[in-house]
Amino acid sequence: MNLYGFDTKPEAPLEVSQRREVSDAIPMSHRAFEGGKDSRLLKDFPGMYGSINAEIYESHRALVGRSRQMAADNPFIKRFLALCKVNIVGDHGIRVQSRLRAPDNTFDKEKNKLVEKHWRRWSGMKNCTVSCNLTFLDVQRLVVESVKRDGEVLVHLVRGFDNEYGFALEVLDADYLDLQYDRPPDMDGNYIRSSVEFNQWNAPVAYHLLTQHPGENVYMSTDRRYRRRIPANDMLHIFDTIRAGQVRGIPATHAALIASKHLHEYIRSTLVAARVIASKFAVITTPASDGYKGTTSVDGNVKDQAEAGMIWRLNQGQSMEVFDPKQPSGEFDPFTRVLIQELAVALNVSYASLSEDLSRANFGSQRTSLTGERDIWKLDHRFFSSHLICPVFQAMIPMGMMFNAEMQSSLNFIDLDGLRDVVYQGRGWTWIDPAKDAQANMRQVQLGSLTYEQLFALEGKDLQEQFDQIEFEKKIIEEKELKIGPDVILEKDDLANQANEEEDTTNAKNGLRITG
Repeated sequence: MNLYGFDTKPEAPLEVSQRREVSDAIPMSHRAFEGGKDSRLLKDFPGMYGSINAEIYESHRALVGRSRQMAADNPFIKRFLALCKVNIVGDHGIRVQSRLRAPDNTFDKEKNKLVEKHWRRWSGMKNCTVSCNLTFLDVQRLVVESVKRDGEVLVHLVRGFDNEYGFALEVLDADYLDLQYDRPPDMDGNYIRSSVEFNQWNAPVAYHLLTQHPGENVYMSTDRRYRRRIPANDMLHIFDTIRAGQVRGIPATHAALIASKHLHEYIRSTLVAARVIASKFAVITTPASDGYKGTTSVDGNVKDQAEAGMIWRLNQGQSMEVFDPKQPSGEFDPFTRVLIQELAVALNVSYASLSEDLSRANFGSQRTSLTGERDIWKLDHRFFSSHLICPVFQAMIPMGMMFNAEMQSSLNFIDLDGLRDVVYQGRGWTWIDPAKDAQANMRQVQLGSLTYEQLFALEGKDLQEQFDQIEFEKKIIEEKELKIGPDVILEKDDLANQANEEEDTTNAKNGLRITG
């Protein structure tokens, strides 16, 4: 058959003997993936073949426990967690920018201000949590650190709570979810895996929490029930999903635990060796027949002390051997640098940020590493905005409209649909050379490739708030008749440029040429 000039007649299949000749021509060992071959060098590299939940079940307790210990004892893991809080949450937290529109499709300025005002008011310590001891900024930092260190965290949305907005949060360790609590499917098809109840479509239905923390050494609860069931609509189970069907989270530090442990022990051992070198103690040897007569410890060991300027007089037959270990060696610095680089790669941060070692950094390398690192922080912004800020905001506003008189009189339930279009703005960053970046950004604004909203978002600022503040400051400057502000700076720059142009013209007329 000929179709559009091409012969579509299929070729005759190869005979069995022909196929065998083709396959036999290439040995199996040469046709497999290199990473999938089996050899004596790969006997300790079996691979992971279980489901993600089976793998987590076997390793979860050790991973979380070791991650917490490294967070407490290892300065580099502690530094990583601090970087997460600083770069994901920042000093203001992830902000909410309301985008309600009026009937003419313009932004409703008054309603947007009202929504953001009450959101900030609810975010205070008085209303945010059931314990009344955390602001929403504190909650964000706690959630970020818990997810990075423990792999997961629970946030209970308590509706109808006794406060101004009828809504509060309860932040809980994921330890309240018993990893070993499972139940087969019931008549409705619901089953429980690691204390999380799922329906037949593997969607969370409820969470079965222990009434007492499993690590608590004093029983404080008066609830006689062993577990409490909380519907999934009232619970945020926040963790980073790395494989489909995953039920529980794993620490972000999991790939760095071994290297961090080795680095921690190596530095500690080298420090002890350095202290030994600073002490420079000696060993006195005595012939076995004589025996050494000196002070002894409680366990019978002979001991002596050395002080500055002391001279020992040895008995006949005794000799002194100086104990002089050669540590730390010249390999300490490059070895620790390699381990810290491994930690930085495993934790998705730059070496300079993790170690604070800028001895080998220059402007170009530092900017390049920071660019890649900040792209990862932006992914974290989006993750925590979607899994924490958005669901909390969408739950708080309707409850506030029922419990708060001002919100009830100013907003209606039609506005709830518009509140789905809010913007969650993470923090921004400045660069090493802000003057050049500012010129480049303004050039992009002039060309239309960058909007003012995008420009302010680079530094984590809100467009409307920025313009309102500029307008407010201009009024004060005019009232006080002050000679400050951007207009004065631009005027001085124009005068300086004009003076430079006049000087260049004069030099050109006089035949002078300025270089440099």
